[in-house]
Parts: sequence; structure tokens; C-alpha cells
Amino acid sequence: MTETTEHSPLEAVQALESGAFRLGQVLRRVLGEHAHLPVRRIYPSVYVSGYNDQEASTTARVEIGAGSIAGVRAWAEALGGEVEARITASAYPFEHAEFTTSINEVQLVVTGTRSLSEDEAAAWQARQTDAGGGS
Repeated sequence: MTETTEHSPLEAVQALESGAFRLGQVLRRVLGEHAHLPVRRIYPSVYVSGYNDQEASTTARVEIGAGSIAGVRAWAEALGGEVEARITASAYPFEHAEFTTSINEVQLVVTGTRSLSEDEAAAWQARQTDAGGGS
């Protein structure tokens, strides 16, 4: 027979506080050590799930908007990682770049965008049409 352990709803509150504290510590350290890197905006979040018959689990995440593709590349170089970039279709196609890493159980995501020039947008659109992905 398996015994279910009851967990207090306060465990979720404690998990939230712990995740927020950890996120704050990581963010203070990263921003302090890399004050020269671009930061346009910061979106911190902590998500807690579970209590009752399971331990609360915490996801701590922060998104830093670097403001540009070059800014994302600078963050990736400083923290040692790879940048993923893609063109997003819209009325005005744009490039979106993202760098993701984990520091002390906090997911750090750095993002940036840039508008394509008219020539770049036209060339990209032509490639999409040639590949059967365009309109």
C-alpha cells in the first residue's frame, strides 16, 4: 500500500518565495558582472505548481530584451552559448534572435529583433515562395 503524504498549501508559497529569491540573486549577479551588455527590458517570472499530494515545483525564468540581434550575440558570447535566429513572417518580416541558458536553476533568455531591409525582405519572401512556403 502506498501512503500519500499531505503537503501544506504553504509549501507553494515557500517555493514561490525561494524561486523569486533565487531569480533575484542570479539577476543581480549577471547584471553586475555584465553591466556593459545591453538591457532594454527585463521580464522576471516565477511559476509554482503542485501541492496537496505532491511537492511544489518551481520554475524561475527571466527574459532580458537586448534590443537588437547584436545585443543577443554579445550576451551569448559573454555567457558562452549559441544564438538561435529566425525570420518571422508578417506584413514586415523581421529577424528574431534568442539565447537561452540556465544559471542556478534560473532560465535566462535574452531576445532581440531587427527589421529587415526592403531588399532582405524581398529576398526572404522570394525564398519562401520558391520553397512553397509563401503566399
